[in-house]
Amino acid sequence: MAQEIRFPRLGWSMEDGRFVGWLKEDGQSVSEGDPLFEMEGEKAVQEIESIGSGILYRAPQGPEPDTVVQVGQLLGYLLAPGEVPPTQTDKPLESSTGQAPDAGAQQEAHSAGGAASPSVRRFARELGVDVHKVQGTGRSGRVTKLDIARVEQQSKPRKVRATPRARRLAKQLGVDWHALSGSGRLGRIRERDIKLAAGSGTGAGKLFTQRRKAIAERLRLSRDRTIPVTLHTRCDATLLVNYRKTLKQSGSAICPSFNDILAKQIVGVLEGHPAMRVRWNADHSDLLALDPEDCHVGLAVDTPDGLLVPVIQGVGGLDLDQVASESQRLIGLARLGRLTRGQMEGGVITITNLGAYGIDAFTPIINYPEIAILGVGAIRLEPVFVDGHEVVARHIMTLSLTFDHAAIDGAPASAFLKSLVDNLESYGK
Repeated sequence: MAQEIRFPRLGWSMEDGRFVGWLKEDGQSVSEGDPLFEMEGEKAVQEIESIGSGILYRAPQGPEPDTVVQVGQLLGYLLAPGEVPPTQTDKPLESSTGQAPDAGAQQEAHSAGGAASPSVRRFARELGVDVHKVQGTGRSGRVTKLDIARVEQQSKPRKVRATPRARRLAKQLGVDWHALSGSGRLGRIRERDIKLAAGSGTGAGKLFTQRRKAIAERLRLSRDRTIPVTLHTRCDATLLVNYRKTLKQSGSAICPSFNDILAKQIVGVLEGHPAMRVRWNADHSDLLALDPEDCHVGLAVDTPDGLLVPVIQGVGGLDLDQVASESQRLIGLARLGRLTRGQMEGGVITITNLGAYGIDAFTPIINYPEIAILGVGAIRLEPVFVDGHEVVARHIMTLSLTFDHAAIDGAPASAFLKSLVDNLESYGK
């Protein structure tokens, strides 16, 4: 018997999500546990595994890749070998005596146009399709439900198309892009069309989107379960700036960012500060102590769909170039909306950098269940006294460490921050 494949619910508040695309081809054999398709619910892209085995049959009216889908929507079926999809199931025509008609009767029915079973005829009436004008593809030219659905789809106006960036922006702003006229080639909807619609109120829906709702829930969870305290300090980043300038001038294939350098330095400092090397357990009843090799670092990334935090795994076991390559890969996935849930879990501390916006100091919010987050401010060239009397130009950076006072006291958190500053100020010596 055919097994239905439906769009699942990943969270209790989830009403819809993005269907990213199939991982199996139509007609391909699927085993239980095989990755079947990708979907995005709330903040993460996730592979959905098959709960059964069979031959994949994609529903003719199923969603296209990168479209928003309601929870519970039918995507397709898993069929046994030789099994006919439910939409193609036909019953033989019966005469008034209950017997199947002979070949002559079948030919007469077909010549009259649109030979089809009663169930197919009812289906055609429901969709407003004249069964006599449909070319059948079933046995002996019989009309099937699939033929009816195909004709009904062809009778609809041309499907509106939109670029992936336009669809993401429409989702973020709550704009129904299906009702818009596009300014792109062949009427394709572009980002500017979405912005115009949002600005004029045309097609505008809720601004508090599903993605924004998920971000808000995580922020409330952090507020409810942590006691945040923020420490601000200044760091001489001159050696860091000179190091990156040298790399750029050398034409190095990889130039680590300040965040990459910080991630590597943080993990090194954490090794000597076990009080900071912890995170909350699942039910917030205890702290989990982490070994240095299990210290993974999160990077706050601004994306068109909101703030996401990919996590660089095993930073301590990577060299700086490897950290830079992995961070670039994860940031790229985040901005494409392709991060999985597993790529956003397991961090011990998160780095968030607002220096590019000219911000010096701020109060970052802890990415629960982590117990700390480091805010990085702008690097500014300032006059600094050296040896008590000589004034020199130095690159100064402000660091803002928010920690959970329920998990750690101020003194060990301050000691960690001081050790980090010492390491950064002597970088490369």
